[in-house]
Amino acid sequence: MADYGYKSDTYATTVDTDEIEDLSKRLQKDLRKHVRSLGDYQLFSKKWLDMAEALKRIGDITKMETDIEKDSEDATLWECDEIALRFLLEDGKLNLCLRNLINFKNKQREMRRGKESVTKSMAQSMANFEKGSGVMLQNAWKHVEAMQMTDFTALVEHCAATINEVVVSPDQIRGRDLTDLQEALSFHYLHSLLSHMDDIGENRIMPVIAKNEIVQKSLQFLALHWKQLSTLDLIKACEVFSIVFDSEDYSTHEDRYFGTYDDKKCLQTLNDSFIEDLTSDDRDLRRKLRPLLDVIDDLDD
Repeated sequence: MADYGYKSDTYATTVDTDEIEDLSKRLQKDLRKHVRSLGDYQLFSKKWLDMAEALKRIGDITKMETDIEKDSEDATLWECDEIALRFLLEDGKLNLCLRNLINFKNKQREMRRGKESVTKSMAQSMANFEKGSGVMLQNAWKHVEAMQMTDFTALVEHCAATINEVVVSPDQIRGRDLTDLQEALSFHYLHSLLSHMDDIGENRIMPVIAKNEIVQKSLQFLALHWKQLSTLDLIKACEVFSIVFDSEDYSTHEDRYFGTYDDKKCLQTLNDSFIEDLTSDDRDLRRKLRPLLDVIDDLDD
């Protein structure tokens, strides 16, 4: 019988499956290469600029992978399809990326204070680095096994410095879109850390939160910039407060978390500004934020 180019459905399906598997292997190989290319490079050097581009790609991939429906909410990182994050942990790059991000934000603060200008291409590389590494770490820290490997003291100190910088100098970000920038993602990081408190230990986490005045600085930050945050960012910030206020350390050492009367007054103002609106029609969120709402109610007494 002559071959007129006809392929059976079974043959076509086999070919398609083989092609998909081959593509998947090549993409994973490329992804592994990008993860292994991450290193402790001098800021703004050629290798650093290449890394910034790689981080943008990795960050985008982690966004897509975290959106894939999981068989179980309790699935570990090794039981789901988040390959980019798995490579990050397997290659021991997690704390390296955190240190790189801390170094970058320290330098960025110096540049902002000195009003240094940069070229358009450099500004893009800086955005790629901050957003790529920021989103990648945000998604990694949703998993307890990643947070357990993290230098969380350095993480909390980084969040405190990031938030406080734009309390002291609010014009640095006033009016800017904060999507995927550290000023917004810091609340997601803190939320992930506090959400894993049962696994890591309240006695390890809460003293670091108190020492770095996370509650006080966050209140001041939100008073200045809450309109620039997304609804999700605001919810994460409120959940951070709620978990802190629900802790044993807060119940016995309230003075560690509210430095002055102005802090409590600020919380009341935030309730009038957005917290009440967030929770008015959302019973589940009100339940999550009950410790926060109880503290707010006590302020009225």
